[in-house]
Amino acid sequence: MSSEVINELQFSTQPLCRTDDYVTSIDFSFDGRFVGSASVSGEASVHGLDANGIVFAAHTGDTTRIRFSPTAHELATGGIDGAVRIWNLSGVLIAEEVRKGWCNDIAWRPTGVEVAGVVGRSVVRVLSNGFNGVKHQELDATGECVGWDSDGRRLFVGAYGVVLMFQGDARAIREYPWKGAPLVVRISPDDKWIATGNQDSSLHCWKVSNGSDLQMTGFETKVQHIAWNESSRFLANASFNVISLWDFSGKGPKGSRPIELTGHTSRIVGIGYLKTAPEILVSAATDGTVCLWRPTAKGRSLIARHDTHLPLSALAISPQSSTVAVGTDEGEVFLLDIAGIQQTVTT
Repeated sequence: MSSEVINELQFSTQPLCRTDDYVTSIDFSFDGRFVGSASVSGEASVHGLDANGIVFAAHTGDTTRIRFSPTAHELATGGIDGAVRIWNLSGVLIAEEVRKGWCNDIAWRPTGVEVAGVVGRSVVRVLSNGFNGVKHQELDATGECVGWDSDGRRLFVGAYGVVLMFQGDARAIREYPWKGAPLVVRISPDDKWIATGNQDSSLHCWKVSNGSDLQMTGFETKVQHIAWNESSRFLANASFNVISLWDFSGKGPKGSRPIELTGHTSRIVGIGYLKTAPEILVSAATDGTVCLWRPTAKGRSLIARHDTHLPLSALAISPQSSTVAVGTDEGEVFLLDIAGIQQTVTT
């Protein structure tokens, strides 16, 4: 495998596992010791970093999402069969909820134990301790995405025309309206902003406190991947092969132009910040490249570009190291370790 190496960064690649088909979703456990993947075949996998693990049947039809608990060695999956399920690392089912429709998204409560999902017009809450989750109102449109605030007190659900905020009650306590279809929702780490990437090639943001909003438009394709940095100053979004970075400091990004990061030649399949070097943004694309960025308004933002020569379909970033995991449209999962990243970010 070849790389463009800047500042002496090197990538080492390790095959981890293979499922039957296209990898739709991938994630690390909270301690970085395990990697899970989901496949359109309905399979899910759990493997340690030594490649020992299991592949098991999680759903009938596509497994759309896989997410590890932030506090325990448990994982959740969602599928087009309408199920949201919680499993242990041996692939044994712990709990489930099944509703009518597809599961488009799931998200663990930051405190663990509970996972939320959207299935058709239902908001689903599943607990791994055997208790019943909160029952929420039915949505007026298909639920597309879910996200929690930093302490897990408030759940945000995106559906056509609105983002709803729930706080323990059956009915939403607040609505953030907008005539569009959100595909992904992320709450800033300081809990001040809601951000959605949308079907109509836009990015939309609301202040949590008062609902005032702003919109960024003109992207080439729908916006499926967004990520806040640790300080909540920057919001990154990907559209086709370009990443846009918006500065929320001071008066915010209204009326300003973003920093644009170009280094991929085809559709980006994932973005996120390194946990061990939070100023570094990582992205992966279907052209097989993984890029590392230290975004700057002037000069070169690209630190390194690595060509895996693989048809990439998903990206996950370890919470404990400089390792990332990538999935392919052929069902493979690989680990990429980035040696020298700590020395690079301090120079």
